[in-house]
Amino acid sequence: VTEEVVLRLTKNIAKEYNVENLCMAGGVALNCVANGKVLKENIFKNIWIQPAAGDAGGSLGAALAYWHQELKKERIIISDLDNTIKPTNDPSIDGYVYPGTVKLLNTLDQKTTGDIHIVTARPFGARNSLNSASIQYNSISYGNIFGITAWLLGFHNPIKDRKVENIRRIMDQNTKSSVVLIGDDGQADAGAYLQIMQEYPERVEAALIHNVIGRKLPEAFYASTNSIIYNDFEDAAETLYSRGIINKMETENIINSLRNQ
Repeated sequence: VTEEVVLRLTKNIAKEYNVENLCMAGGVALNCVANGKVLKENIFKNIWIQPAAGDAGGSLGAALAYWHQELKKERIIISDLDNTIKPTNDPSIDGYVYPGTVKLLNTLDQKTTGDIHIVTARPFGARNSLNSASIQYNSISYGNIFGITAWLLGFHNPIKDRKVENIRRIMDQNTKSSVVLIGDDGQADAGAYLQIMQEYPERVEAALIHNVIGRKLPEAFYASTNSIIYNDFEDAAETLYSRGIINKMETENIINSLRNQ
């Protein structure tokens, strides 16, 4: 009877809310026969059973409640687009996004509604790229054509200034949130993120730079304990795990998603 009830409930959830992921907790969630039947039905793309699904899970719930309701702690992700999420100038990658991108962003994002903010140098066109990649985002902050032109002509780097300004605005609108910054070694990300780390030292959990063209970064960025330079998203996931920002299961899920593509 228990197996039939669980199967009926999960089918109704999938139908009513049109979701592809299922998370289960509570003592019944430890019923491996029922879980096996749900898995066999192939209703969901991903199923996760909370390891301490019985009474012991109450302590985890209490910790999460205190973290979110009392301390008001949240995380936002601020990411560049080109050569960070989208392989714009990287001929080695075929597709809308780098393999593992969506899985990593969803892992870092602590809300279902999306706490991902895109801060790009491009003056337009980010929305279509993000929608094509099925990335849920909260906001997009654009650069301008004059900044890109000045940078290409070898003048000062207004791209960095614009990015710092846009990131400050997002952080000042989310004063209770910590932040993970994600960019690449192209135009200005490392310099902009270094300035943000210096201005908000208690709030930046990590600043990730994707090594695409091998450009030398500011020495102070290399020296920062919050900086992470990665070659691919498996490398990024393993480093984030070593820093305690994501857990082992999340790391394995990101790596498996890479290997299955």
